[in-house]
Amino acid sequence: MMPLLYLYGTLIGIFGGFVVAMSMMDVSATGYWIATFDGVQLKEFIFGFIKSYFFASFIALAACRVGLKAGRSAADVGVAATRAVVIGIVGIIAMDAVFAVLANALGI
Repeated sequence: MMPLLYLYGTLIGIFGGFVVAMSMMDVSATGYWIATFDGVQLKEFIFGFIKSYFFASFIALAACRVGLKAGRSAADVGVAATRAVVIGIVGIIAMDAVFAVLANALGI
């Protein structure tokens, strides 16, 4: 689902920029679309899409691993959920650092 959320968020962000540019900055519609497509290369968009897939996979694997080790009580489930969220956040930050180094090496 995260790659679809990436696409949705990207489209909403581009459309939001279009609305602001049209209403507050007196930019023509054609000018906005040309500047947007010239400013963001396709390889950057694809790299972000690939990142979202890896992030989603990590979150799913980490949450399932922690969930399978959870105890049977409601308190244990709450602790496991908190642990899964913390592992997910820390893992995403670490993976994003690796992707940043990779993007820098690839010139993206």
